Amino acid sequence: MIDCNIYKLPLENKAYTVYQVLLSNVTNTKQLHKLILAGQLKCCLIKPSLIFDPWIVSVAANKAVESELNATMTTKSIYTEILYNLSSSKNISDSLKQFGVQDSDCEVLAVLVTKDGSVEDVTNIVKLIEGSVVPIQNLKDLCDEKLVCKLHSINEKELKVS
Repeated sequence: MIDCNIYKLPLENKAYTVYQVLLSNVTNTKQLHKLILAGQLKCCLIKPSLIFDPWIVSVAANKAVESELNATMTTKSIYTEILYNLSSSKNISDSLKQFGVQDSDCEVLAVLVTKDGSVEDVTNIVKLIEGSVVPIQNLKDLCDEKLVCKLHSINEKELKVS
C-alpha cells in the first residue's frame, strides 16, 4: 500500500489536487520517458536531486493549473508547464531537460494533478514504475544543494539569509 507515502495537497482552485510520490531504484525510466513523450502517461517525472521540498512542486503545479484555466500556458501540457515553472530559465527545452528525468535516472518524483481528487490515478501510475516507493521525507536526502544553487545562481550570501 502506497497511500501513506503519497504527498497530497489541494491547490488554490480547490477542484484540483497535486499528488507526489517519491520512488527509488527505478529500472524502467527509459520506457516511462517514452510513454510520457507519446502522451500515454499523464504525469511528470522530476529529478529529485533538484527538489528540496515537495511544496516547491506544489507551487509550480498551482501556477500550471492557473495558467491552464486562464489559457496562458507557455508549454503544451500541464505537466511540461510544471517542469517549466520549476526552472529559473525561460527556455522551455532547457527547463524540461534540467528538471525532467533522464533515461538513466533511478530516482524519480512522480507528480500528478487531478480534478476529482482521486488517488486511484496515482496508484495506477505508480504501478507502471518499476521501483520502490519511499517516504516523501527522503526528498531532502536526495537533493543536491550545490547543484540547485548552481542552477538557480544562488550565492553563499543568499544562502546565509534563508
